[in-house]
Amino acid sequence: MAIDVTVLRVFTDVDGNYGNPLGVVDNSTVEPTDRQRAMIRTCG
Repeated sequence: MAIDVTVLRVFTDVDGNYGNPLGVVDNSTVEPTDRQRAMIRTCG
């Protein structure tokens, strides 16, 4: 089952440098357990 995960960089400076990855999943399309696994695979 493929899960669409969008990765956003948060806490960047004004030029978009640095920051941390934040995985975002539409929770209405994925079961909670599968969301957690997808986030771990995508973001580490």
